[in-house]
Amino acid sequence: MIGRRMARVAGLVVAMVAAAPVALSDDNSKQIERVETKTWEFWKAKDKKGYAGLLAEPAVRVTAEGITAGLAKTVALDTNATCSQRHFKLGAMRTHKITDDVYVVTYRALFGETCGGKPAVYKTNYSSTYRKDGDAWKNVVYTETALSD
Repeated sequence: MIGRRMARVAGLVVAMVAAAPVALSDDNSKQIERVETKTWEFWKAKDKKGYAGLLAEPAVRVTAEGITAGLAKTVALDTNATCSQRHFKLGAMRTHKITDDVYVVTYRALFGETCGGKPAVYKTNYSSTYRKDGDAWKNVVYTETALSD
């Protein structure tokens, strides 16, 4: 049940972003882009506390591995202690205002890590949905779509 519901949410976000005519460069967009970059820095460092501090429920993660929902599960998957040699390079970000307190940021990422002794490198399109939580922007849904070589 959660899988279908989250897939619908992800589909709706993609449709809304596709309909957004222009990327923004306002103060909210700049703050969100800084937070998005920080999530990658915490991912690379496997900093569970820092990473969790930038997410909010439902903390949905949509990847080739499937759909994960829940802050604890998402943090556990993304800060896996068995993976090492993490690196990333982010492309230009485009931020789209959905409502005053919901934005979506889209970009390409090249990242890699070694898990279980096996190195892997990924080229992906990313979208992250942010919701205003008090004075902070929190990531509530992120999706990654693999790019072919």
